[in-house]
Amino acid sequence: MQTIGLIDTAVAVSKQPVLLLLPRLTLVIIVAATVLLITRRFELLGLTAVPLLGFFAFRHLPSTDLRLGALAVLASVTAISAVTAVRKRLFVRTEQLREQVKLWRFLVRPAAMAFPTLLFLWERTGTIILLGAVTAVFLAMDLTRLTAASVNQFLFRRAASTFKTREQDRLSTMTLFLVASLLVMLIFNRVVTLYAMAFMVFGDFAAKFFGLWFGRVRLLAKTLEGTLGHLVTCLSVGAIIAEFVPIPLPAIAITAIVATAAEVLPWDLDDNLTVGVFSATALHFCLRLFP
Repeated sequence: MQTIGLIDTAVAVSKQPVLLLLPRLTLVIIVAATVLLITRRFELLGLTAVPLLGFFAFRHLPSTDLRLGALAVLASVTAISAVTAVRKRLFVRTEQLREQVKLWRFLVRPAAMAFPTLLFLWERTGTIILLGAVTAVFLAMDLTRLTAASVNQFLFRRAASTFKTREQDRLSTMTLFLVASLLVMLIFNRVVTLYAMAFMVFGDFAAKFFGLWFGRVRLLAKTLEGTLGHLVTCLSVGAIIAEFVPIPLPAIAITAIVATAAEVLPWDLDDNLTVGVFSATALHFCLRLFP
């Protein structure tokens, strides 16, 4: 009887990684199908769904040998996909894209995740002061150029790679993003702030990439492709963060949907403000519903 009990226990333990992987594999399949629908490029599966699968495999496969073997295969697929995408010039920007996407801003924004990360590694007050100082600098720069026409003209003439044309008479999206981040950090706890800022950063990144490079179908003021990219990216990022800062999966799904709606709906407010504030509010209440 004791032997049978030990066998049952061993079987139950061996099933745990599989059970843990099932919802994550479902997400990988959803991401793969969505990326293929949006881009019609198999190369991009290797740069999106395959790394996501590799992450989950590393986290949940039961043995080191299995993990290393899976990572080796999946890393090879990703490397081949990256080389193929570069050779096919899938990421080349047209003149229109150069105006809409300031490359350095596009690539630097993920660095903003340092602020919510500091909430877990450092003190809350110090992190808020640091983010507030950075926000104040950007806000002061914007207010200076908006109140001094000569400064504004000089900046748009000499620093064209920094500002978008539509920002000539309004606050830059960089400043609005920082203001939204500061508001979220002041109002909500560190878990909500982490998820909301991740959705702001990576959701916007994906919406721009899929919408501007592959957008075909208009959806309100955006594109269907950009909106789908925003949604699956928020779901993916939420699932990745949940591996380290766990929250219920329904909370991640609902918050991702709210963040995507805030991004696509034609608000009078900039989506750099709405996505962060709305997603943080949604997650705050979701965590009360799904403790």
